[in-house]
This record gives sequence, C-alpha cells and structure tokens, in this order.
Amino acid sequence: EQLQTAQQTLREKEAELKRVQVANITKPTQGLPVAPGIPAYTDPSMADFFRQRVDLETVRRDREALEDAMRSPTPQGLLGILSVSNSAAASNLRGAIQRLDSAQVEVRALRQVYTDDYDKVKRAQETVARIQNQDIPQLARQYSEQLRKQQGELERRVGYSERDIRGIPVRAITQNALEREAGVAATLATELQQRYAAAKLAEASAIPDVRVLDSAVA
Repeated sequence: EQLQTAQQTLREKEAELKRVQVANITKPTQGLPVAPGIPAYTDPSMADFFRQRVDLETVRRDREALEDAMRSPTPQGLLGILSVSNSAAASNLRGAIQRLDSAQVEVRALRQVYTDDYDKVKRAQETVARIQNQDIPQLARQYSEQLRKQQGELERRVGYSERDIRGIPVRAITQNALEREAGVAATLATELQQRYAAAKLAEASAIPDVRVLDSAVA
C-alpha cells in the first residue's frame, strides 16, 4: 500500500512539473550556470528586451530633437539630427534638404549674372521658398508622426516583454520547487520498491515452521 501511494504521488508530481515546463517553455528564463571560462548563457528574449529598450530611447530622442528643430526649421538644424541624416526612413526629408541646397546654389549663381527681377531668378527663388517653407516642414511633420508611431509600438513591445521578464523569478521558484518535490517522491518510490522486492523475496524463500509428517486418516 505504501508503494502504491508513493508511485501515485510520483506520477502526480511529474505530471504537474510537466505542465509547468510546457507552460514556461516559450517564456524568458534565467541564465544557465556554466563552468568557469565558458561564457554565460543568456536567454535570447532578455537580449531582445534590452535591444528594444535602446531602440525606444533612440527613437524618443530623435523625435524630441526633430520637434525642437521644427519650431524654426533650417537645413542645418535638421541635418544635425542623427536619424534625419542617416536613417533610411528619412530619405524623403533628406532629399528635400538636398533639393533646397541645390536650389539655393542655383539662385546664387543666377544672381551673379542677373538681377532679382529676371524671370529665371524669380522662379528659382520661388522654388527655394516652396521647398523651405512647404516641402521641408511637411516632410518633417510626416517623419515626426512616423517616429511617434514607432515609439508607441516600441513602448508596447517593451511593456509586454517587461511583464514577462518580471515573472522569471516566480516561474523559476515554482519550477525548482516542483523539481525538488518530484525528486523526493522518486527517491521515496525507489526505496519502497526495493523494500517491496526484498519483502517478496523473503516471503518466497522463508522455510515454513510446520510441515506434514503423516497424512490424516479418517
């Protein structure tokens, strides 16, 4: 009876441990201990979380700097923002700034030959004014809105990952406790199994205290 109870307890503990392991298999875990000299293992989700945090801070700084520059938009101020001068997502804005620079160069070249009343000079000046006062501010607003949406998406991802990571200690403690309980149950079941086998062997090999000497006669 003790052996049957111990085996039932072991099956229950192993089943409970399996359920917890299956539930936690896709969630972040703590780093695994390794031998000295071997780089420590880090769960990929942890590295992804901190990378997203860095991306979030970068996008937030870029958006704030862009909005500050938009209050008095100048090509130098916009190009001073790292994301505007290097990010592929800001290619339209960079293109407008390059067109403005080319138009300004053209105006300076024309004014060395013609007066401001010359039609070609007027058209070049109108192009400069349009790019500077309409195109660049509009593209800057569009890029600022894109950065704002990107920031919101990163904040959502970081918040979700942060909740998962905060649950690592609880999951680890729960799983470790179940592993210990399953280990104790396995040890107890093994000991009882050995004792049960020894008891059966002793029963089979025991010499009876009574034997038949003469058959009974009616």
